[in-house]
Amino acid sequence: MLPRDRFVAGLASFLVAHLFYIGAFTRDGGFSRHASTALPLVALGAILLSLLWSFLGPLRLPVAAYMLVILVMAWQALERSRLDAHDGAWWAAVGAVLFVASDATLGLVRFRADFAGSRAVVLGTYYLAQWMIATSALVRAGQLAR
Repeated sequence: MLPRDRFVAGLASFLVAHLFYIGAFTRDGGFSRHASTALPLVALGAILLSLLWSFLGPLRLPVAAYMLVILVMAWQALERSRLDAHDGAWWAAVGAVLFVASDATLGLVRFRADFAGSRAVVLGTYYLAQWMIATSALVRAGQLAR
């Protein structure tokens, strides 16, 4: 979790990483526009933005852009799992949802209110998310037992 003076640089770095994840999740099947998977993520994004908006100040645009990209990443991971029911896609979808949970918690902690154990929640869900997404590629490639 970066110091405040490096927050925007970290946000931009993760935004780029999520663009790469979107590319990976849409590589074989293309970009899905199936709305029913996106609607819960849109609702979550709207709720989070409404909770954070008045606290963001000059970070409104960067945070909103990042939120859009991470939610699209999760949407495409969930769509990949829905359309291609192999085990690797499931691992990636769960990892993507955990990534959203990690960053939502981080946003609430950074801009609204901290709570005991927040660092463990943020980092625990983040590391598990990254591990699951990475493992999804190994499962897909047949390098791990299903």
